[in-house]
This record gives sequence, structure tokens and C-alpha cells, in this order.
Amino acid sequence: MGKSDKFEARRESLAESTLAIMGKKGYAHTSMRDIAAEAGVSLGTLHYYFVDKSELLTFCIKTFKRAFIQKVMGNCEAAHSLKDLITAFCEVCSESMVTDYREHRVWFDIRSQALYEPIFIPLRVEIEKELEEMFRTFIVAGEQLSGHAATMKTDAVGWMFEGLFEIELFNFIKSGNAAQAKERMEYGSRELCDQLFHLT
Repeated sequence: MGKSDKFEARRESLAESTLAIMGKKGYAHTSMRDIAAEAGVSLGTLHYYFVDKSELLTFCIKTFKRAFIQKVMGNCEAAHSLKDLITAFCEVCSESMVTDYREHRVWFDIRSQALYEPIFIPLRVEIEKELEEMFRTFIVAGEQLSGHAATMKTDAVGWMFEGLFEIELFNFIKSGNAAQAKERMEYGSRELCDQLFHLT
């Protein structure tokens, strides 16, 4: 592994520690010192890899959300029937909501912070565009497999799905019941997909 690869690997490791603690405490209540302690490094070491908290958070969000998006899109491309497509989409999203709930929690936190802190506006815009492309890929795949045009536009699907995801994420954090949370998220997602592709 080259020097640049080691540098990036270290940044990714620090990002994991950041998401872990920020998923518990939130952006406003997490300091660089807290992150350094979680990662088991000195504050100086953390600042060597990231200038400040906003740079670190930007790296964290981009890394996590892009991995999530790629996983969803990969499953969409692998589906050979509309049923398989919908099942893969719903299962990936409901599973990630539970297993990666801290990371998703940080995303919704930073998305809200963009309303108050201009430094996060470009990040929110960039990630929302990538999410929109994810939904577009899913919709196009569904149209091709079903032979029908979708009943909603991409942006409307994104708004509805993100709203559902945030509500069910909140319900999971509140209840701690993973099985129930996955079931509710998958049910809601399937209902949305059924409407989207004329299945109801």
C-alpha cells in the first residue's frame, strides 16, 4: 500500500469513529476532541488528517452515502424482474436503516444543519443530487421491467421515500425494536413501489 493509500485508509478509519460518536451525540454536541478520543488518537493527529469538523463531516457523509447509493443501484442493475427489483430495493433500504442507523442519523442531522450553517449547503445539494440519480435509476429499471411508465416523477418519489425513511428511522431509535422497524420500513416502501409501478 502506497503512502497516499495509507493516508486515505486512515481518513476512512477516522470517519468511522466520527460517525459512531456523532450518531450518538449529534453534530452540535460532538467536538473534535470527542472524535479524537473515540478514535484513540491525539487531537493533533486528527487535525493532521482533517482541518476542522466541517471537513471531517463532509468526508464522512460523502463516503457513507455514496456506499449506500452504490449498493442500492447495484441491486437495481442486477434485478431480472419487477418483483426482484422491488424486493431488493426495499430489503436493502430497510436493512440499512437498522444496521447503519447512526450513519443515517448523522446525514439527517447535517441536512438540517444546512438550514443554519452555509458551509453544509454544497454538501446537502451534492448528496441530494446523487440520491435523485439513485431514484431515477430505480424508476427507469422498474419501467423497463414492467413495460409501463411510472406514476410519479423522480423528485416526488425521492421526497416521499426520504420522508418515510426519516419517520421510520425515528420510530426505530425511539423503540429500539429492529425487527418491527425493518418490517414497517419494508411495508411502507413496498406500498410506495406498488403505487409507482401500477401494482395497486
